[in-house]
Amino acid sequence: HKKYVAEKMFVVLQSKRSLDELQELVTSKFSSIKNGTNNDITNTTELSLDEIFKPEFYNKIHFVKPKQPRKYLMISWPIPSVEKYYKTAPLAYLTKIFGNDGEGGISNYLRQRHWITVISLHTEPNSFVSNSSFALVRLACDLTDSGVENIEKVLEAIFSYLLMIKEASVEEHRRLFNDFMEKSLVEFDFQEESDSTENVLENANKMIIYEDRDILRGEKVFLQFDEKIITETIELLNQRKFSIIIMSDKHETYN
Repeated sequence: HKKYVAEKMFVVLQSKRSLDELQELVTSKFSSIKNGTNNDITNTTELSLDEIFKPEFYNKIHFVKPKQPRKYLMISWPIPSVEKYYKTAPLAYLTKIFGNDGEGGISNYLRQRHWITVISLHTEPNSFVSNSSFALVRLACDLTDSGVENIEKVLEAIFSYLLMIKEASVEEHRRLFNDFMEKSLVEFDFQEESDSTENVLENANKMIIYEDRDILRGEKVFLQFDEKIITETIELLNQRKFSIIIMSDKHETYN
């Protein structure tokens, strides 16, 4: 226990006790943990994407034959971390755009052609694939038999959609963002409370990233439109540096 350093620790308590009682409890249990010396506190080393991901990551298609009958496509883009831009949440914004099931959305386009059943953009904030070093943006599709046969057309549609997002005006992005922001604030105000164990785990992690006033709402609401952050993130997905996995029990050659 002598190895613990106060500056590197975060504690969250949830209880029906009064704030005075909770403060006394924290003081009695944790005040013996001292601040560290310079040797104890190590700064986080910033690595470039080239140091984290091997060059061949961007140059391969992996074909996987599953044991269960399933057809699946995943495209993965590693990009620099966007953790500090949580108020703009550029990846959550793009997830919303790809989640559009209505007219003009990529999901509607691909489903009308019977190529997919589901498409979704996965970003998973504050996780192994989205952290202070990098963010791994993953686009996943459940394919139909026809989708496997027309995989090049599916890919063409996805990258055309990304290009369309890139070419949209800043005002269009601002309008969409403000719409998502308004809805997210309403949903946050009327959300169901999580159980206490989930609350303290989640918020102890959030203390590392978010400003104090944003700890409870940080990853749940859109707070601030930033043209530069949004456009730079969209540009990164249009650079065509990605890896592809195609899973299919129908594929014959697995070249």
